[in-house]
Amino acid sequence: MKADLLLVIHFHQPIGNFDNIFQRVYERCYKPFLDIVSQFPSIKINIHISGCLLEWLESNQPALLKTVEKLVKRRQVELIGGGFYEPVLSIIPPRDRLGQLDMMKHFIKSRFAFDAKGAWITERIWEPELISSLAGGGIKYAVLDDTHFLYAGLKKDDTYGYFISEDNGKHIYIFPSDKSLRYSIPFGEPEKSISYMRAIAEKKDGVIFTYGDDAEKFGEWPGTYKWVYEDKWLIRFFNALLENASWLHTATLSECVKSRPPLGRVYLPTASYEEMLEWALPADTGIAFERLKEELKREGKQEQYAPFMRGGFFRNFLSKYDEANQMHKRMLYVSSLVERCEKSVSPSSGTELTQVQQELYKGQCNCAYWHGVFGGLYLYHLRKAVYEHLLKSENLCNSILERRENKELKPEIFDFDVDGFDEVILQNKKLWLCVKPSLGGSIVELDARDRFVNFINVLTRRRESYHEKIVQKFEAGGSEHASIHEQFKAAGGIASRLVYDRHRKAMLMDHFFSRETTLDDFEKCNYKEENDFISSLYDFKVVKDKKGVKLAMERKGKVYGVAVRLQKELLLTDSCLHVIYTIKNEGKKKREFCFGTEMAFIMPNANSSQYTYLFDKQRDTASSIDSRGITEKLGHIEVEDKTKECGIAFLFSKKCSLWRFPIKTISQSERAYEENYQGSVVVPHWRLVIEPNEKIKLGIDILLKL
Repeated sequence: MKADLLLVIHFHQPIGNFDNIFQRVYERCYKPFLDIVSQFPSIKINIHISGCLLEWLESNQPALLKTVEKLVKRRQVELIGGGFYEPVLSIIPPRDRLGQLDMMKHFIKSRFAFDAKGAWITERIWEPELISSLAGGGIKYAVLDDTHFLYAGLKKDDTYGYFISEDNGKHIYIFPSDKSLRYSIPFGEPEKSISYMRAIAEKKDGVIFTYGDDAEKFGEWPGTYKWVYEDKWLIRFFNALLENASWLHTATLSECVKSRPPLGRVYLPTASYEEMLEWALPADTGIAFERLKEELKREGKQEQYAPFMRGGFFRNFLSKYDEANQMHKRMLYVSSLVERCEKSVSPSSGTELTQVQQELYKGQCNCAYWHGVFGGLYLYHLRKAVYEHLLKSENLCNSILERRENKELKPEIFDFDVDGFDEVILQNKKLWLCVKPSLGGSIVELDARDRFVNFINVLTRRRESYHEKIVQKFEAGGSEHASIHEQFKAAGGIASRLVYDRHRKAMLMDHFFSRETTLDDFEKCNYKEENDFISSLYDFKVVKDKKGVKLAMERKGKVYGVAVRLQKELLLTDSCLHVIYTIKNEGKKKREFCFGTEMAFIMPNANSSQYTYLFDKQRDTASSIDSRGITEKLGHIEVEDKTKECGIAFLFSKKCSLWRFPIKTISQSERAYEENYQGSVVVPHWRLVIEPNEKIKLGIDILLKL
């Protein structure tokens, strides 16, 4: 009886994560893990460290990289590569895939004197055409889940080895990571994993077991530090491997490829780990899917039907969350500029081009583009980091292209977010706006170029499938070292704070309210809309005048049964956006209209105490940025930054009543359900009495103090 065990451990922290989190995970996970590995020189391990983490370690804990270097030199550890800044390879351009793969290979070669031939596939998100990119980037093998192979029709008994797969004749080897091992390591006693492998090896000689999973399971996940280190799980596990070394041999991926042939050829469908596929489903479908799984479990059929049960497709996060799609399309927009720079810059300007590419690659870090147990999209600081690096790359590109092509920053009209409708890009040297005529002429992105920040980087309050558990006050039991997927702890009273928006949060969302609408009604989305201006397509045209470029939009509709024409003009000048509304009563009687425009925004440091609202510039009435309330007869509201870094102000040509409230979402994380601040909303509104065929104009200046 002989078997090989390939241990593949993935170390990663995302771009934009807080320094104290990097430090905590280093102390509680990465350092103790590698210290113990160093004590067992005969146990072979494969390690992947993302570029985000490599750079942090190089600057803050270089001794850990010395430890890795020592382990590599004594051939105990094989380093595997991948996209440097941990992108989802399938959703970035092929040119960038190769660039990220090459950046990682070069770093590992120069820092550790090792030629990495393997790749860690981010979140195991697989699409078959990736093979061509991986092979083209010098990758020989990769690790995916055994679930991918079961979806392809293989039986579990046939997955104890590795396979060859190809795309248009280019091939790599793929190792299936065993789900049973992923769920028992390190959560069960070591003997549980050993017994599982022994039972299989006794039936089939020469099998290969692959375990590929996150290093953070060994100390960072809830309860695991005590279990793995204080209760000495990891030492006991390594000792168990040594005790069974007569039949169970640990190896590196490259050793396995050299000494053992593949089991055969396989073609894998698009997939990820099964939880990711479930998270990608719309809320209602996700709830139905989970109920079906529970029903099959009660009937004892879960294992039988598991290969035929799968959730959604990773790319559908881009349709599930408009904000993820906006970031993704912004990334593609910047990537296209980088491609132009690559063609424009001479070989002697390599350093400048490298910086452009590196900032783009940082903006491709996957974590902010999706949502599951690990927060991701719901964490503002991760979204902020994506925009920060994309805007830095774009600024550098514009500087290069301006010198070499005399590139002007002109308005652009095209289907930016690929929804079937054109968007309008307005820009100058300080600001970049994306306007959606198809969404009521709203602004969905407002970037301050020099501050590298998107002031509309907010998140809409949406229904999530796990909210059902909160409503039901669900709380799972289990041991303190239970798998993260089994731990759901709801904070008391959080269910009462679940609110779902009717539309995407943006700026200049135009409302005609019923006369009885209150702040509480609007905040909780319990109000009547008197027309669908909020979500309808506006006619539009871009024109130039003496002051600059103007976007003119208009739409007709009925409000309280009366025909109304609404015109909205946007003029971008320097650091100010001038907005002029013209409302015309096209009915035959004088009418009163309750009109307001909703403006969502977020400051660079979210709801930090450095920000306060000033009402008509009066500091004695200042309120925090996440406060709620009503202010009457207001002509000016400003978010003041005590540090004087930047602020935002709204000036109204006609005094208004103003509602304000914070946007807060309820999301799940690896530790608990959390309420997170996602931005603020101000809603200036007016009661307007308009005669038949009369027009009333309202002006709003949105001024960024940069």
